[in-house]
Amino acid sequence: MSDKVPVGVDPRVEPEDDVLEPEDDVLEPEDDVLEPGDDVRGKGFHLCRPYPDDYGNTPLGKPEIAALIPHTGAMCLLDAVRFWDDTTIVCAASSHRDPANPLATGGRLDTVCGIEYAAQAMAVHGGLTAKGGECPTAGYLASVRDVVRHTPCLDSIAADLEIIATKLGGDLAGALYAFTLRAGSETVLEGRAAVVLEVRS
Repeated sequence: MSDKVPVGVDPRVEPEDDVLEPEDDVLEPEDDVLEPGDDVRGKGFHLCRPYPDDYGNTPLGKPEIAALIPHTGAMCLLDAVRFWDDTTIVCAASSHRDPANPLATGGRLDTVCGIEYAAQAMAVHGGLTAKGGECPTAGYLASVRDVVRHTPCLDSIAADLEIIATKLGGDLAGALYAFTLRAGSETVLEGRAAVVLEVRS
């Protein structure tokens, strides 16, 4: 992938370079992503910590989500935010079943497009957890790593998607997230993403 991909750009660009099939070995984190001494809660991407069954937050719908990300219309892929705190966000989506999904090609939605769902969840999390009036105005995927897809396409999944993103570390300039997409009890896609942020004070 390119060094700086705007959140919202089709994530299917050169997926063969970054996406691992289930039978492949998972790549080790690179030195420029995790520094010695970083608190990354285990240094892996299977780190979306348990969240309460009774989420405790007031769920947010599509209008609130659209106010936090630059996407509008069909490109706002998420339906709801079910839970969030300082490190984790849990979102729900049904747009993967929409034949008019803007990321679909030939009526099929490759599972790697789930990276865009995760990126939007990260952007919403950044907006919800911004402090002191410092709100991110734009975000870019600096890198996507350790991606494993467990099914070839999203459009054939009957259940709603659950998108979980957990912030492993970062500051106002950027953040490292682990993300998981699930359908029911099945994991569909998982990986890690480094996000570069532009902040409006």
